[in-house]
Amino acid sequence: MPRYAIGDLLLDLEVPASFRCAYSLLGSLVATADDGAVEVSALHVSAMELGAQTDLRSRAGRHDETTFIATFHEWLIIATHAPRLASAAEHLLATVAFTHQPFDDGDEVQTRLLSASHEPWFRQRRRSLQLAFGFDPAAPDAARALDDFWEAQLIDDPPENEHELGTMLTCFAVGFGDLLRGCGFEWCLAKDEYGTSLGMVALPDTATMLVVPESFVGKRFERKERRFVEESLVEIAKTVEQVASES
Repeated sequence: MPRYAIGDLLLDLEVPASFRCAYSLLGSLVATADDGAVEVSALHVSAMELGAQTDLRSRAGRHDETTFIATFHEWLIIATHAPRLASAAEHLLATVAFTHQPFDDGDEVQTRLLSASHEPWFRQRRRSLQLAFGFDPAAPDAARALDDFWEAQLIDDPPENEHELGTMLTCFAVGFGDLLRGCGFEWCLAKDEYGTSLGMVALPDTATMLVVPESFVGKRFERKERRFVEESLVEIAKTVEQVASES
């Protein structure tokens, strides 16, 4: 059965093929069947208002007739479901695992390969960009087209709904990351002193250059930069070439 990433793509779970799956604006996974839907979200303990002595296991189990909660390491995984899908929801949560090989201790940059469970998330975001303005990262004018979309839809006329805005920024970050492939980068999960995130890595066997597209894009949105994609790609490509020649 296919697996789908949840929890900022650090966890995944197994979903029967009879369910149709998609990600919501809130970032949760919605698995729909003939009897209704199961919506699964994952919350890390550091993102919650919990006391230092809270026992996560005490929160696990049946919360009410439409909510089941499971624990996995420092995560709470919450399934909200149609009444007839109670057993299906419990099964989903019983299959939770990490999407990646464990990271070592320490703050040095480490990267791990993505898994097949990440692909549905990427497909949905790439599809959103393609539907929005025909984005194709292989097109000769892809960088300029992404800049045009950024300027018109995210700087001049951003959505008022914060969840819609967040999803648009994430989709844009995926588009920017896909363009970084032309500079020698590949998608990965990365851990450094700032935490674990979805990133792009170049020269992994020597210098290990890391770019986190969502953070890169988010900072430019905060500064309301009007255009940056074309210029940034040129500068990043020069940096990779220089670092590669020195390594």
